Amino acid sequence: MEKLSYRMAKKSLNATLTALEIYNKPDSKYREEAFCILMINAYELIFKAKILLDNQERINSLYIYENKKGKKDKILKQKIIKRNRIGPPYTIDINKCINNLHSKGFISNNLKDNINILIEIRDNAIHLLNRSSNIKEKLYSICAASIKNYVKIFDMWFNNIKIDQYNFFITPLNFDTAIKNYDTLSTSVAERNLLNYLELAANSSSEGDDFDILVNVDIKVSKSSIDEAVLLKYASDGKK
Repeated sequence: MEKLSYRMAKKSLNATLTALEIYNKPDSKYREEAFCILMINAYELIFKAKILLDNQERINSLYIYENKKGKKDKILKQKIIKRNRIGPPYTIDINKCINNLHSKGFISNNLKDNINILIEIRDNAIHLLNRSSNIKEKLYSICAASIKNYVKIFDMWFNNIKIDQYNFFITPLNFDTAIKNYDTLSTSVAERNLLNYLELAANSSSEGDDFDILVNVDIKVSKSSIDEAVLLKYASDGKK
């Protein structure tokens, strides 16, 4: 039977491919938010798979423990597995996974920061309207970096699972976004706060880190000799 860590890694891969499929749809009203939700799930699964792999597949390495209660709810020293309302054990969340692997040097600072931004976008999804081209461009730069980072760690930790057959391409920005001129003043307070947060995160990028917090995007629209033709260019990725 295939190891649990590898089954979990494959499940993580499926979450990533679904995130890409949603982002690359020609008309998706919730693309960035849905992408972030699925990519966080994908990262949590790949991190748990790595922890399992490093702990001889012991599933209890993922469990959350709590102090046992005695008579009259007295807290005892004995630790027991914390369980949810219907019985299955609680497992560590993505933040505990990140802290676990980061403390051991398996996750770099830039990768950690990129995932934390995904979590911030997810947590504030209800407040973000993504009306301006500026916010869409910034969100793309985060999403593109997360895919690049994911492929790299997957190949580092689970290179026995071949992923060459998949095209990890994320559509830059749709033509509608590239051509329209949005008023940056129309951004909401939540969007402006996110833009400020992204700027601070980008400026904290660690030099010499093989992973990216975000990738640079340069959109240029120009007319060709044929009126109907529109050229869309974007810069090569890199750290900011």
